[in-house]
Amino acid sequence: MSVPKTGLEMFQQRLVALYNKQIYTRLPTPAFTPLSRDWIQIFQDEAQLMKQVIASQSNSTRLGVLLGDSLSMWFPASLLPEGRFWLNQGISGDTTGGICKRLFALDAVKPDAVYILAGINDLKLKTPLKIILANYRRILQDLQQKHPNCQLFVQSLFPTLLPSQFLSFTIPNSQIIQLNQELKILAQQQGVIYLDFHSRFSDHSGNL
Repeated sequence: MSVPKTGLEMFQQRLVALYNKQIYTRLPTPAFTPLSRDWIQIFQDEAQLMKQVIASQSNSTRLGVLLGDSLSMWFPASLLPEGRFWLNQGISGDTTGGICKRLFALDAVKPDAVYILAGINDLKLKTPLKIILANYRRILQDLQQKHPNCQLFVQSLFPTLLPSQFLSFTIPNSQIIQLNQELKILAQQQGVIYLDFHSRFSDHSGNL
């Protein structure tokens, strides 16, 4: 994260500093980069607030959750379907292993739908496919155990077009296709819904 350029960025960085019980003007650098634990703390606080808000409603209230990496984190709130509350629990750069360790942040609420999108950063880190799938199975089983009335959606990974002007690394689309095929099978085994976005966003060569 760069030096804040707007009042909003300044506020966000100072909020993160407060979560870490640090004085903003005494930070070692002019910018403060949130760590995973900072995001998890915010997720927990948001879930607690959501619990209070839903409890205050007189009618039945539905709750959806976006759980994943940067594509979830930066999903525009204005495009989320109306008629329910939403919690965004996406962390930029997160992996399936990271998500496994932070599912407790949802313990305070009872979502009726969770949309999971993760795995691209695992592939970037060259994590073996069997480990990614084991993490996914753990995520699904944990959510099914803690939230038995919740509908789970496994979203396919999107195709890439790498390297690009801004990203120097590459993730072969053949690996993405293979992982998506395995995720579809896993979703069927676990009795959850698989959403295929890859085919809608790829060309005839499998690229973005």
